[in-house]
Amino acid sequence: MVDAIHSNGFKIYDWNQDTSDGANPNSSPTLILNRSISTKDNVVILMHNSKVNKNTSEALTSIIKYYKSQGY
Repeated sequence: MVDAIHSNGFKIYDWNQDTSDGANPNSSPTLILNRSISTKDNVVILMHNSKVNKNTSEALTSIIKYYKSQGY
């Protein structure tokens, strides 16, 4: 399937940084921010959006600010 995707000119993007908010929905926004930080060249962060992940949305502004400061 991967070969078919690539041969048709598509690329696959998958997450490579996990905030662990899915397994730990009550993590603090600071902990979610810290878990989102990566030194990889290209970062795709896995985060969840549901009623129990309220701290994830609170952390999002800080995560965006951090990555903007890193040139993203």
